[in-house]
Amino acid sequence: NGIAMGGGGFYNGSVDTSQNYNKTIRNVQVSHCAMGITSSGWRLLTIDNVETFNNGMIQAYFHNIYFRRNTEIYITGLKSYNSPTGNGINISQSAFITAWLNTFWNNYWRGFRIYGEDGVTIYNID
Repeated sequence: NGIAMGGGGFYNGSVDTSQNYNKTIRNVQVSHCAMGITSSGWRLLTIDNVETFNNGMIQAYFHNIYFRRNTEIYITGLKSYNSPTGNGINISQSAFITAWLNTFWNNYWRGFRIYGEDGVTIYNID
């Protein structure tokens, strides 16, 4: 993986057991990795001015970005494109997600996928 952040916590709709807090990834490019950026079990995770492309090159459903079991995710200025096997960004089992001013194109499945989450705010997405 390009950037992998494991945590072990989770959010189940009422309880947040995240062990890791307040991580920012800013002004980086991540490309040509199995998974571009992965995160699990974090609280207060910020992605700012990041470019991910050509990640997911090993097998199906590997993504440019994959977040699972995170709480309070903020995503702005993200450009995520050309994932040959998955989504630009895939978020599952997470809560309180805010995304704005992001751009996605030419990903195999979807640009931006959020599945079954609480408290999602999205605006100005291309």
